[in-house]
Amino acid sequence: RPSSEAATPHPATEFFNLARDREFRAAPSVQTVEYSAILDDRTTEICKDLNGVVFRSMNDPNLQKGRPPNHWNCRAILLPVMEDVEPTDPAEVARILRKLPKGFGKP
Repeated sequence: RPSSEAATPHPATEFFNLARDREFRAAPSVQTVEYSAILDDRTTEICKDLNGVVFRSMNDPNLQKGRPPNHWNCRAILLPVMEDVEPTDPAEVARILRKLPKGFGKP
């Protein structure tokens, strides 16, 4: 069970990423987003696996499930994609998202 210190950053990260999501959806130039994790010795396996994933669209169900934060102390963010980039295979994204810790998967 996470300590209260570990739990504290989660709401801030959640609101930060929700605000970014809203801004991206309002910008016609943003076609989709890419998951970007900080890669260091504290990076979790889920964030390593999701790092670099490009979602199919802003309405991709996998994006709704995989939007950061995905665990306690998650430092990942979504980056806007404004050019034609090949999305990550949705089946591969779904496979990765099955590893999400309980309580962090979005509907």
